[in-house]
Amino acid sequence: MEPISARRALPCFDEPALKATFAVTVEHEQQYQAWSNMPVQNRTNQSNGWALTQFQTSVPMSSYLLALVIADFECLTRNNTGRFGNITTSVCAQAEKKDDLIYALEVAAQNIREFEEQYEVNYPLPKCDHIAVPDFDAGAMENFGCIMYRETLLLYNNRTSSSFNKQSVALVIVHELAHQWFGNLVSPSWWDDLWLNEGFAKWMEFVGTNKIHPEWDLFQQFIAQRWLTVMQDDAVSFSHPVNMQITRNEQLASIFDAITYSKGSSLLRMMRNFMPNDTFNKGITRYLSRHLYSTAKQSDLWRALGEQMLADNLELPSNTSLDMIMSTWTNQMGYPYVQVTRDYATGGVTVAQHQFLFDSEAQPPKSPHQYLWYIPLQFKSSSTLSASTIWFNRPHMNVTKGTSVQSNEWLLANPDLLGFFRTNYDARNWKMIIEQLKNDHEKFTVIERAGLIDDVFNLARANIVQTSLVFDLLNYANAERAYIVWERILAGLSYIEQMIASSSSDLTLYEQFQSYMIDLILPIYLHLGWQEKSSTVSDEWLVTLHRDLIVSTACRYNLDDCVDRAQFLFEQWFNHPSNNSIEPNDRHVVYCTNVRIGGRV
Repeated sequence: MEPISARRALPCFDEPALKATFAVTVEHEQQYQAWSNMPVQNRTNQSNGWALTQFQTSVPMSSYLLALVIADFECLTRNNTGRFGNITTSVCAQAEKKDDLIYALEVAAQNIREFEEQYEVNYPLPKCDHIAVPDFDAGAMENFGCIMYRETLLLYNNRTSSSFNKQSVALVIVHELAHQWFGNLVSPSWWDDLWLNEGFAKWMEFVGTNKIHPEWDLFQQFIAQRWLTVMQDDAVSFSHPVNMQITRNEQLASIFDAITYSKGSSLLRMMRNFMPNDTFNKGITRYLSRHLYSTAKQSDLWRALGEQMLADNLELPSNTSLDMIMSTWTNQMGYPYVQVTRDYATGGVTVAQHQFLFDSEAQPPKSPHQYLWYIPLQFKSSSTLSASTIWFNRPHMNVTKGTSVQSNEWLLANPDLLGFFRTNYDARNWKMIIEQLKNDHEKFTVIERAGLIDDVFNLARANIVQTSLVFDLLNYANAERAYIVWERILAGLSYIEQMIASSSSDLTLYEQFQSYMIDLILPIYLHLGWQEKSSTVSDEWLVTLHRDLIVSTACRYNLDDCVDRAQFLFEQWFNHPSNNSIEPNDRHVVYCTNVRIGGRV
C-alpha cells in the first residue's frame, strides 16, 4: 500500500507519522489460508464453507505497512531462538514451487538474527512471513511481519536458476528485512525523509548479505552497481536532492528512484568511511533505540551519529557539525568533481570543486548551499597513503598536508572512492597514472581502477577532458581481470556506441567501433571462456559474473567463436528439448544470441 494506498482499502489517517495498532479479522473460503502482519489468534470454520480468521493486534505501525494475503500457498518454516527470544520465519509460495523456497528460508532465518545482533535492537514480532505472490506489481514490499515478493525474487532452483538469480534473491530478502528496522520500527516523519528507509535498506542489503556470503565481494559490486551508476543519474539538472520537499501526492512516485535508494546508500557508505565502523554502528543503534515505534527526520540521524562521534572522541572540523556536513550532500541535488592541480616545482597541490553536470550550460535550481559540498579528501601516491581526512568546503583551496609526493610520482585523490565525487587531474598527473596502469595496474585497488575508468568516461562526456584520454587510459585493459572494472569499461563504451549510432549515418564508423570492441574484449574472452557443464572447479563468484558479462558482450558484437558456441548449444537443446544441457548462467546469452541472429523457432 506504500505510499498512499491504505486509504483505498479502509478509512484511516494514511500518513507515515500517524502510527496505529491494527486488529485484523477476515472472512474467506475454507480452502484458503490467511496471512497478515501478526500471527493468527483464532480461526473458525463456518457451516457455509467459509472461515473467519482473526489475527493478534499489531504493534504501532504506519498505515502503508498493513498487509493481508489470502491464498492456498504452502510454506517452509523455521523457529529461531536467539538473545532476544523466539522468531518463526516462514517462506510461502504456490504448492508446486515449495521446493524452490529452501534457499530463501536459509537467508531469511539467518539474516533476521544478524540484524538483531548488529544493532542490539530486537525484531519486535513473533513471526516474519515471506510470501511469493504471482504477478506481484512491485519487486517486493516490506509489510511489517508479512513481506510480499515477486516470485522471481524469492524462488531459487539450483538446477535452473543462474548465479545472478541467486544473488538477487538474497539481496532482496535482506533489503526487506532491513526495512523491519529502517522504515517499520522507525518510520520517516514525512516522505521528505523516505531516503532514511530506502537508503538504509539498500546499504544494509549489501552489509547483511555480505555476512552470509562474504565470497561474493558485495562491497566491490556496490561500487559498480550503485555508487558509480547513480552518479550518472545525478549529473543532470533535473535530478533532485536525496531529502526532497514533498508537498503534493503527485510528487511521491518520483522519489522512489535511484537517487533515494542508491545515492542515499552511497552517502551512508561515505559516512562510514570517515568514521570508524564501530562508531557508525553504535550511532545507528542510538538512532533506532531513540525512535522505536515512532518517526524520525534526517536531523535525528545526524544527532545520534554526532553524539556517538563525540563519545568516541572523534573530531570534525572546528565550528562544524555532522548536520552541517551532511546537509550539503542531502539537501541539494548533484555532487562535485574535484579538480586537482599540482605545482611540480614546489610540490604544492591546489584543489577546486565544481558541480558535475553533463551539460555545462544547464541551469539547475537554486541551492541552499550554492552547490558547494563538505568534501572528505584523502590522497594516495606511488609511495604514500594519507591517513588523515582533509575537509574541503570552499570553491578552491591550497592543500598543505597529506600530499607529500615527489614530482615524478602520480597523485590519486579519493583512494578507494571514500567520497561521493569525481576527480580530474592536470595533464601531467593523468599521464603518470596512465603509465602506472600500463606498468603495474594493481598498484591501484580494484575500486580505484573502476573509479578512474568511470571518472574519465564521464569527464569526457561532460567535455571536461578530451575523449582521447579515455582510450589512452584503456590501453592497459588487456591486463585487466577484475569484474567491476570491466563492468565500468563496458558501461562507458556503451554510451559511446549510442552516440555513434544516433549521430552518424556512416556505417563505416560503427563498423570501426565494432572492430575496436572485438579487439578489446578478445583477450579477456579467451581468458574466461565459456562455463563447461562437466567442470568440477567452483569458480569464484565474481569470476562467474564476469564470465557472464564478457560472453554476453562478445556475442553481442558477433565475435565468431562466441556466436558459434551459442548456436551449437542452442542446437543441442533444440534437438533434445527434454534435456537442457545449457548451463543456467549461459541460457540468456544463448537464447538472446540465437533470437537476434535468427534460427529455428
